[in-house]
Amino acid sequence: MVKLVFQNLKTHLRNPDPIINFCSTPQRETLFRWIIQTRKLLTFSAQRLLTRMDTHLQLLSYLLTPDILVTATPEQRIVASNAMTSYMVKRGFYSVMRELLMRFEPNAVTGDTEYLMQFIIALILRPMQYIPDRPSHALHILVVEYFQVEILSIPNLNLRLPSNLFSSLAAVLRPVVFLPPPTFKTTADSEFLVSNMSVLLKTFLTSVQLENSRTAISNYVKYLCVLLIRTNAKEFFVGAQPKIDLADSIRTLADPFVVETLWNLFLSDNSEKTRGNFVENHTGLIYLSELYNILLSFKSLLSLQHILVYKTPIVKKLWSVISKTPDLIELIKSGASEEKPEFCGMLILIAKCYSHVLLTLDDREFFDEQKFLPLKEIEALARVLRELVFANYWNVKESVIVKDREKRRFRKALTNLLKLLYDRNSRHVFCTAETWISPQFPARPILQDEKISQILQNIPFVVPFTQRVSILRDTIDLEKQEYQADPYVADTIRVRIRRDYVFDDAYSQLGNLKPDQLRRVIRVELISANGLPEMGIDGGGVFKEFITQLIQTAYAPTYGLFRETPERFLYPNPSAVDFNSEASKQFEFLGKLLAKCIYENILVELPFANFFLSKLLKKFNYINDLYFLDPALHKNLMFLKTADQVEDLDLNFTIVNTDFGKNQIVELVPNGKNVTVTDENKIRYIGLMANYKLNTQIKEQSAAFLRGFQQLIHPDLISMFNQDELQMLISGTPGGIDVQDLQSHVTYSGGYHSTHPVILRLWSVLNSFTPEEQRNFLMFVTSCSRPPLLGFGSLSPRMCIHLSSHSHGMGLPEDHLPTASTCMNFFKLPPYENIDKMRQKLLYAINSKSGFELS
Repeated sequence: MVKLVFQNLKTHLRNPDPIINFCSTPQRETLFRWIIQTRKLLTFSAQRLLTRMDTHLQLLSYLLTPDILVTATPEQRIVASNAMTSYMVKRGFYSVMRELLMRFEPNAVTGDTEYLMQFIIALILRPMQYIPDRPSHALHILVVEYFQVEILSIPNLNLRLPSNLFSSLAAVLRPVVFLPPPTFKTTADSEFLVSNMSVLLKTFLTSVQLENSRTAISNYVKYLCVLLIRTNAKEFFVGAQPKIDLADSIRTLADPFVVETLWNLFLSDNSEKTRGNFVENHTGLIYLSELYNILLSFKSLLSLQHILVYKTPIVKKLWSVISKTPDLIELIKSGASEEKPEFCGMLILIAKCYSHVLLTLDDREFFDEQKFLPLKEIEALARVLRELVFANYWNVKESVIVKDREKRRFRKALTNLLKLLYDRNSRHVFCTAETWISPQFPARPILQDEKISQILQNIPFVVPFTQRVSILRDTIDLEKQEYQADPYVADTIRVRIRRDYVFDDAYSQLGNLKPDQLRRVIRVELISANGLPEMGIDGGGVFKEFITQLIQTAYAPTYGLFRETPERFLYPNPSAVDFNSEASKQFEFLGKLLAKCIYENILVELPFANFFLSKLLKKFNYINDLYFLDPALHKNLMFLKTADQVEDLDLNFTIVNTDFGKNQIVELVPNGKNVTVTDENKIRYIGLMANYKLNTQIKEQSAAFLRGFQQLIHPDLISMFNQDELQMLISGTPGGIDVQDLQSHVTYSGGYHSTHPVILRLWSVLNSFTPEEQRNFLMFVTSCSRPPLLGFGSLSPRMCIHLSSHSHGMGLPEDHLPTASTCMNFFKLPPYENIDKMRQKLLYAINSKSGFELS
């Protein structure tokens, strides 16, 4: 019966004869009567759709087509179609369609079901195809709302439909993305909506003409952002019960085709727009930046960074957009990320992407090839970052502990990139010193101020180095007032050290001291090789001599705890823990010892390897640091990075350690001996090799050393410095000495004074020395070849030049060499009357590398 009615109706609707001849007249009441009659048919058919699917699908599909009114005017067809569509949608049309689709199980499509699905999808799309193309039109809003709520939120829709039918949904998404996503009663519906829309994006991009669809694509991206945030999509990937199907859908947004298409489209369009309103000019980039900032926060999508960086020109072109906009200057002035949220999203993304670049880029690519950004642009970027990050810390109105999520994201991303650039510059200078220093930081900061504290902890390099050293010294000196107010009190630590067993005695007597005890004055009595106490009372000089000799012994490679790089820099012996059961405790003791030197402002000659110093600063070492440990291995890995067909090299994910004449194979990944290095995984192999050599091998030793070090020096104090600066804290400044500074801060005894002729000759000789000869002189007098960081005014005790007693009845002065007591910085100079003789004797003495002399 239904089929007969359908066939008769189909015949009459196409025949302009008497039955529907009213369609040829323009009378609206006639058209409305036809609409009323058709509604009855639609209701009749829809009510029976779930029981007689095949026939009623065809009938509904036919009735909802405007073209059935063959003799009506175009205006009449639109009126009739809109009326039918509105009527059906309001009465649950899409709810019925949803129920039909839900009857098909995921991944269960057959030939028969696919035939029915074609009718269902055609029927579902029919209202979307004929709605008014005006987002503000009531019918447009109505249909799109129901289409999203009932159809696009169907669970696993892409698995219920054949791929071609699912892709056909993309053809009607343009009106969807121009309206905000609907609000559901349950989170699950929003989750399935974002899942389906994510999968459809790829099809949408291939179904439209990209250049003419920028606005629609931009709105699509915005639509996804809203949904990803609303559903907290990060939870799809993690948690006790990750939502695997939903997570797989979100991963399509990281598909290389999608990423490349979107970014190449909007970057090519925006790179030259520098005038006018920033938001209007760069809407697509703003939404795109927000979307991929969200996606990069998902740990399971970290590979997305690699695609963004190496498959799109995002670093170079996005920075070009940012650097040319006036909004950047306004943001720098305000320092408030909430005032320019759209602009800040782009800054966050470029910070994340370029940070990823810096972790994988070797020095040749960075400095010689200048990949991604030229050095001039990098310096400009560094200056902008310094201004923005400093302002963000300095101009905060509320507590410096930022609670707003967006502010935290902005601060964290930009701070991280600024640190990476500074670290790169520390190793190989490409920026001027002024690039990093902020003139706004006060000369006399209040350390208790939260803003000051946060700046010193996170971006200390914006403060001049000497000022940071003064902060360190002032903090330690303040602490000393508690522990060393009276150096002669009863609780002063006293030890007896045999010169021939300096490390053993020091380790047994000082190794177990608590931090508060180590902060106190330590008095040392040295025992000679004959077993007799050496003459002299320790007023600080004997302790300095003791600790200098102890360091020379303990850190010597022959002792087994440390090794030397090819350039003779020290780092922990990776094998020490294998042959020495006490190694970890001894490393902890050496950490305490080094901290005590800094605590007491004693400079010691310990040239540490840069990659070891980074462990003291809790930093991670990367491939570029490998050059300092093993130049040959670094060179081979750099060759591997650019080589093709590396499978021919027959490498696997293992490394061979050779110690004590034995080869030990270490697997870099589980079952690494069976994992071949290929062109696809060679970057990972290079990273794992560098990580093992620079981090894993010395992990236990470095951790023990740091544990001891931090017992005296608080981590926040030492984190103010980079590796080179930490080395200067330990050993003083490199290069020659400032003779004028030394001249202004020495004392005299034995008859010498500042205008004495011999003293004037001495300054003349020192000024004529080469930097190396000046360092040898300083080593001879103080046991350290480097001058103090804050100048000779901070040397403790001050250098004293004494008239040598050899001039009194013990032969001619010219016959004697100058001598020194390094423990007291005490220089004994004979009264040479001839400048050439003084130079000759002084050079002989300082180049003799003679041992210590105890006065």
